[in-house]
Amino acid sequence: MRSKKDMAKKFDLIIVGAGPTGLMAAKVAGENGLKVALIEKKKDIAETKRACGEVLNINEYSWGDFINFNAQKGLLNFPVNGFNVRYNGPHRNIYGMYTYSPGGECIRMGDCAEAKKSGDTKRRGIAIDKGELLRGMLEEVQKHDVAVITETFIHQIERRGDTLMVSDGTREFEGVFVIASEGLNSKIAQRLGCNKGREFRGTLRCLFWYVTGIEPPAPDALIHVTGGKGAPALFGICCTYREGEYWIAVDDFSYHTDLQAGAEYVMKKETFAPWFKKYKKIKTTSCVGNLYSPIAEPFKDNVLLVGDSAYSPQISINGGMICGWKAANAVVLAMLEGKRNREGVQRYLGWWKKEIIEKFPYAGGNFMESLEDSEIDYLFSLFKDPLPGTLDPTTAGVYIQEQMVKIVPTISAEHPEILEKLQAFQVKPPEERYAERQKYGFPNR
Repeated sequence: MRSKKDMAKKFDLIIVGAGPTGLMAAKVAGENGLKVALIEKKKDIAETKRACGEVLNINEYSWGDFINFNAQKGLLNFPVNGFNVRYNGPHRNIYGMYTYSPGGECIRMGDCAEAKKSGDTKRRGIAIDKGELLRGMLEEVQKHDVAVITETFIHQIERRGDTLMVSDGTREFEGVFVIASEGLNSKIAQRLGCNKGREFRGTLRCLFWYVTGIEPPAPDALIHVTGGKGAPALFGICCTYREGEYWIAVDDFSYHTDLQAGAEYVMKKETFAPWFKKYKKIKTTSCVGNLYSPIAEPFKDNVLLVGDSAYSPQISINGGMICGWKAANAVVLAMLEGKRNREGVQRYLGWWKKEIIEKFPYAGGNFMESLEDSEIDYLFSLFKDPLPGTLDPTTAGVYIQEQMVKIVPTISAEHPEILEKLQAFQVKPPEERYAERQKYGFPNR
């Protein structure tokens, strides 16, 4: 897909990557009158091939905004930032997040059955058709004379005087600013050397199945299963927007782990086997990503690294759209004010530092890796009542930490050895937390 505007190949802003982040940035910059190129390596921007949960957090603060969904008007609203995104596709409500121990004890973020009685007001997320979201966003972009250039893989970038040149090896595109929104494995971040100062946290491999016929105890929850020793690092389940359909995600950092065998190990455990008696696999996808610490200042030579390109592990669809909106507005103001440099986009950099780096630090590591299966079961059994409902991982961590403070006296009295392990993990430096994962990773900085 190439428009006449592509022929000029000189732009105010070049955006590399047409996911939710890049599409949002292109719309904002285009409607403000900038000359914009949106470059994407895929042929069909709306086609989703890579594993993705396709879930949006709503009705709670996530990435600094309290997103709500008006299904009647087909609008995702971001009231804190003051914008909305059109979405007329199908959806299904999700009311909480449940995490199970190896023996079946559960930490519940919300009471899904109770919340469902209140309908949409108590939902904490919606499963969507991401392809439909991308299609709608692309239609909005195309209203603003943006040059949409597909099937183009940008792998070269350099500063020439006051402008940037990006190239796919055959053609060059010239821009004043570049927004890199390629996602977790950003080629531009690598080319600029931005990954060299980041802490490598492992290479995560994900196997993703779409299935029918499963019967989880909380069908309207995002479910995580801590399978214990012998299980993969993460086993997750969630409904899709299609009635009766779910996805199963299996993640691990070690290339010695057979992800399919790991999934089957969890599914055959006595605790969880009843959920999968009738399951049928429909489709398989996957993804691989290198995890690094976030980039404290995602800017170099007039390139803004936005969304997953600068974060770890993933900033979510919600966060990506917010980042795209913020970054594009910063570039618009930089161009209008004639500040075509770092000073011009300081609004975005200041927001990133304050609202992302400081408020959502990704400490990483999994304290359960230091516990035996029976110890995890015991710990989970102390979470007797549901915690407040959330799908936001940072918020979930806060709720769990608050509850942990309350149950520390019980753990200390009944199992002081578990408390010692938890305290040892808490003070363990990052390089030790990630040592095992790093062994099996491929930094590719």
